[in-house]
Amino acid sequence: MAVHRTPAGSRAASRRSQRDLPAVLLVDLGGVVVRDPRPLVVAELLARRPRRRDRTRAVYYRLSRDLDAGRIALRTMHRLLVRSLDVTIPFVDFRELVGRRSLSTIPSVVRRLRALKSHGTVRVAFASNVSRPVWSALVRRFHVNRLADEEYLSFRLGVLKPSPRFFRLALRGLGLSGERVLFLDDSRANVRAARREGLRAVHVPTARAVIRALDGVRRETRRGIGGSGGFSAPTTAGASGRTAPSSSGRPAAPRPIGSSRLGGRSRAASTSSVEHGQRGTVALPLPSDPPSGPSGSPRSGPPTRWQGVK
Repeated sequence: MAVHRTPAGSRAASRRSQRDLPAVLLVDLGGVVVRDPRPLVVAELLARRPRRRDRTRAVYYRLSRDLDAGRIALRTMHRLLVRSLDVTIPFVDFRELVGRRSLSTIPSVVRRLRALKSHGTVRVAFASNVSRPVWSALVRRFHVNRLADEEYLSFRLGVLKPSPRFFRLALRGLGLSGERVLFLDDSRANVRAARREGLRAVHVPTARAVIRALDGVRRETRRGIGGSGGFSAPTTAGASGRTAPSSSGRPAAPRPIGSSRLGGRSRAASTSSVEHGQRGTVALPLPSDPPSGPSGSPRSGPPTRWQGVK
């Protein structure tokens, strides 16, 4: 009987992919998954008080950070805003503006995150400066909580990015070291702070950059090699319809659960050991609109590698 041997080059590429593929994809919300709502709110306030552009923006952004950190409530923010800017806006209208009219998602990013999460090889988690009322509106209207396995949100943690404590709390909840986490954020300050804490962080200032980064992770997961460091990919159906078992033949070991509810209902992160090995190749559903090149044809190129990102 003929014995088929895997070429040495393929084995080396598999080992490199196993090192490069993150165990967790940590994603910012505002400016990455959700369009930044603050410029729309500032524009609405300027329509009511057009002569104070710079001051309006500075005051609203400062109060937004207090709201995101959980230091003030939305009603308190409204009262301080009206007093500081001498602007007339009823609280009901302000709540509607902040919690509904200014919010929208980026559909192409949402589709890719949904595909990555359903594949299961890489855990998806949110790490965002966001307030309780805005998060509640995003869950109620867009079900963004279904796109991630865990959330690390500023109003729950009581601290904002780019504070080092934010990333330390997130890593503690994930139960992983920083080199196993790939972090995407549209803020350079947040990316620099994440790198100082050991995370592999990528600056994604535009939706196109976000899509390019997510497609790079998707290409790596299509190789069928899961992350290590306490995370085991669940059993996944391949393109042929057959089920690809885990490398050990036993049910996947439970992954460490990092609580995103650190501000109240906290669950301690536990560490589990899993056997390392190469998993069978599985196919990830392709998003419906891959990014295109200048001519309109789908962009092609070598797989994205993450080992160079520090």
